[in-house]
Amino acid sequence: MWPHSRRALRLLSLAVLVLIIAITFLLYPLYGGYYLASSVEPVAGGQVLHLTEDNFRAHPALHDLVVEKEKVRRPSPFLSSRIMWQDESVMDGWSAHVLTRLEDQALLRMTAPMVLEYEGSYVSIAVVRG
Repeated sequence: MWPHSRRALRLLSLAVLVLIIAITFLLYPLYGGYYLASSVEPVAGGQVLHLTEDNFRAHPALHDLVVEKEKVRRPSPFLSSRIMWQDESVMDGWSAHVLTRLEDQALLRMTAPMVLEYEGSYVSIAVVRG
């Protein structure tokens, strides 16, 4: 091998590594994390969405969040995330339901930034990253 080709290989390896890291940081805000429902008090004049059984049929993860009080995982393109959550029976307090990208978008549009009410309980849905 020529001495120049060894240096070129190192530079190429470094460029690929930088590209992988850049893509990871660009995709991370769009994916990953989980939904968490927290009990709140309604604010006077604030938006309140009164949930019905139709809402739960349209969004099964909503039932796990509001009624079962479980965390619901968001979609992730990273293999390590899928492997980590593969055995949901190990994790107590987590829903077995993992959202698809379309379900995730629909749930975000429906819940943010409203307070949800179901059978007299008020909750707010938050996305937790990480």
